[in-house]
Amino acid sequence: MISGPGFWITFAYYFASTTIIGVLMATQVLGTEFGSALPYQLGLILGLAGGALGGYFNRSQSISGTFKNQKQFLREMETALTTLGYEAQGEIEDYRVYGRSQVRGLFSGKIYVRLEGNAITLMGRSTNLKRLQKALPSFSP
Repeated sequence: MISGPGFWITFAYYFASTTIIGVLMATQVLGTEFGSALPYQLGLILGLAGGALGGYFNRSQSISGTFKNQKQFLREMETALTTLGYEAQGEIEDYRVYGRSQVRGLFSGKIYVRLEGNAITLMGRSTNLKRLQKALPSFSP
């Protein structure tokens, strides 16, 4: 089964990136040197906030559920994915891969769908899955 980065890995990525940018910006804006403690303190505060927000909104998540009618559900799912800007991009292992095209696809991530009878597993960024779940009335986790 494929899986993406969870909260802590995503937190670490955003924490490190935001801290470095915060320290560099603080030294320029405040006119201080790198030897001063203030830019690092501000960078850590920004890093914690950026890490928490990035970890919450961009972590990978998987949702499993069931549906009653496979054909109807697949139509609803395709319509919902198209409405959200996703299109089929192939398969990896047992998963169908849906992604956005061109520039939008660079920052939004992919959605992975696995069907087994009347059960489905959706995997992707948590914000994308929440939007997709709202658009699928016949899906019950």
